Amino acid sequence: MSLWQELEGLQKKKAKLDGQLVSIGEKEKTLEERLRTIEEEMGIKEERAHKLEMQLKDRQETIGNLESRIAGMELILKKPVKELVEEEPEKQPMEMTVQTAANDNQLQQTEETSEKQNKGKRWF
Repeated sequence: MSLWQELEGLQKKKAKLDGQLVSIGEKEKTLEERLRTIEEEMGIKEERAHKLEMQLKDRQETIGNLESRIAGMELILKKPVKELVEEEPEKQPMEMTVQTAANDNQLQQTEETSEKQNKGKRWF
């Protein structure tokens, strides 16, 4: 083989390898872009999953609260009427209790005044 033939063979091989290098470089860029896209999609999906977990937690808490309220109301419904009537004054707002106490006080004062007047009439 002559030196020129060997040089020509090496130049062909170099051109072929350069073509492969360009092809591999393009493939690398394409794969990097796909990787970034996939990572972004994963980030978005993780964020959505986190939001769904938070919504699920909130709804479970709401369900727990509702179940608790229902259980409390069912207990009230199961109690005899007599117990409910006894508990009712405790449930009245403080304002009504104060008004009732004030009304009772006035009524008592009125009764005491009328008793004194009646006693006074008896003595005379």
